[in-house]
Amino acid sequence: MIDVSDGLLIDAHRLCRSSGVGLRLETERIPRRTPDTTLREALTDGEDYELLFAVAGKKAGRLQGTWPFVDVPLTEIGVFAACETPFVSGSEGLFLPIEGYDHFSSFLGGKEGVGEGS
Repeated sequence: MIDVSDGLLIDAHRLCRSSGVGLRLETERIPRRTPDTTLREALTDGEDYELLFAVAGKKAGRLQGTWPFVDVPLTEIGVFAACETPFVSGSEGLFLPIEGYDHFSSFLGGKEGVGEGS
């Protein structure tokens, strides 16, 4: 589990890297703040204070059915899978650039680019 306050893509990549998994996002399911929010904004803007976490596939339906927080939506946005090289890809199978806010980055005014500096 990780909060995505630095942006969904960069924080998802951090989770993947530390867990040795890949993530295939269903980009059409990514929640938007408003109807005018673009997919890029939904993937890279921060300060939303949302959580990204994984549950075993066979428990996902049960979690949806027993989620106790009525005012806090629970949205399934993708699938984690074991892999040799952590990645985040979209529904179309394309690897997504890892962008978001990096507190330690001195370039791009804190916005981080592809590869998270590695």
